[in-house]
Amino acid sequence: MTDRRQASTSRGRALKRALRPLVEGVEGRVLLSAAPPGNTQAPVNRSFDDRLAFAINTVQQGKAMSHSHDVRFVGSKYAGLTTASDTRKVGYAYLHAALRGDGRTIGNLGNTRLVQKVGHDFTQLSHSRRVKQLGDAFANFGKSVAAKFNDLFGPTDHSSKKK
Repeated sequence: MTDRRQASTSRGRALKRALRPLVEGVEGRVLLSAAPPGNTQAPVNRSFDDRLAFAINTVQQGKAMSHSHDVRFVGSKYAGLTTASDTRKVGYAYLHAALRGDGRTIGNLGNTRLVQKVGHDFTQLSHSRRVKQLGDAFANFGKSVAAKFNDLFGPTDHSSKKK
């Protein structure tokens, strides 16, 4: 047996030993669960360890993505724009006009140079390369989690739910 395979086998045994009380308490319900109504596909048997490993890996990947430098950078840029002096002035003007019920002022505020500048700043940030890459990374992560979830737990049938 190679060193790598032996190490992965010993880690698997250690994981099973650590989870033995949890598995024994839950395993009966997992094994006795029936397929959802209307499901014509044969259920795929996946082990509890596969499902647990999926959950742990998903949490670790999500944590790594949400704590990345790009997320901090983009978040600080949005926070900076949100709390900027111009944004606060625009927000105050809209709120003041709304509380007075002055619809004409609200309509005219959209044509002011300051409102257009604040809108342009937010648009520029949302269309920046870094924000788009971050959005694509989270979208791909979500799609991969959904695909793996369906592989492990089987597709769910939502047609039987009452509307």
